[in-house]
Amino acid sequence: MKEIWKEINGYNGYYKVSNLGRVKSIDRIVTMKNYVKRFYKGTILKQSLTGSHAKYLSVNLHSPNKTGTRKVHQLVAEAFLNHTPCGMNIVINHIDEDKLNNRLSNLELTSSRENSTNYIRSGVTSVYTGVSWYKAYNKWRVKVYHNKKNHHVGYFNDELEASEAYLSKLKELDATL
Repeated sequence: MKEIWKEINGYNGYYKVSNLGRVKSIDRIVTMKNYVKRFYKGTILKQSLTGSHAKYLSVNLHSPNKTGTRKVHQLVAEAFLNHTPCGMNIVINHIDEDKLNNRLSNLELTSSRENSTNYIRSGVTSVYTGVSWYKAYNKWRVKVYHNKKNHHVGYFNDELEASEAYLSKLKELDATL
């Protein structure tokens, strides 16, 4: 597949993103504080994992007016799918469920509800509230969000047993009010 590069909105003249999920800085001449001009050679940026639960690849971007960390799949979707971040209305889905595969051919725009349904079908989460698959332990994890606090309940081999533990903990917490 031929690699196609497009400028990153907000960082025009500084960075580009490709349809293969790579990000590069652009060759440029920068005038320093002492008015000396310095040439910067463009290079492919190193990507790093970010996110507490869902691991995504991200890059650090810097320009005179803007500095920030951006997720690569979002940059690809904005450049090639004309995606405008809009909260949780329209989200980016990794078709093969590999969050490290940021190729344009693996990304699609979908509703938040459809994206959640995809994760349920793939076994990433449960059909039961408060229950999710915890890959590190190969068990079902139960958390209850109650009174603005997360309560960890535990890990279970059985999805139904995990759901029952969730309901039991929820009743216990409600009784303390």
